[in-house]
Amino acid sequence: MTDFNNLFNVATLKQQVAEAKNNEYPEIPSGKYEVKIVKAELGETKPKDNQDPKPMCKIQFKILDGEYKDNLLFYNKPLIGISKETGELTALPLHYNNEFLKALKVFDEEEIVFEDFNQYKDLLLDIAEVSETDNLSWLIEYKAGDQAKGTYPDFKVKRCLNM
Repeated sequence: MTDFNNLFNVATLKQQVAEAKNNEYPEIPSGKYEVKIVKAELGETKPKDNQDPKPMCKIQFKILDGEYKDNLLFYNKPLIGISKETGELTALPLHYNNEFLKALKVFDEEEIVFEDFNQYKDLLLDIAEVSETDNLSWLIEYKAGDQAKGTYPDFKVKRCLNM
């Protein structure tokens, strides 16, 4: 067997393991949370079954008060889906994402549009920038997902707290 102790700096690894305990995130239960946007970007899904990755809206919300203060909620929504009836690509998830972005009320509803992915990437970055500049926060209803059951977190904007 390979002597891994000679291949790796064991002292450094032990330190990193100890530090990792401090960086663990608690599982956030379903509930209502006051949040602000920390980051919003256009990302991509992990490819599976030899399929290309799909575009994804990724927003990190920071919880501002309560027991879970300073923890993050991750809104990760694919923008393209596959129709169960036809097996073809559908933009219905993009529509639902637009409705979520409109509910944030960072911009007027008519400004939340999809022209192409470069424009949409800029839209998400602008939402994050304006949110930070204007110190916006929201009351979000969060429903935790269960990966074992194949469900994902759900987010509903209850209201913007700064308008």
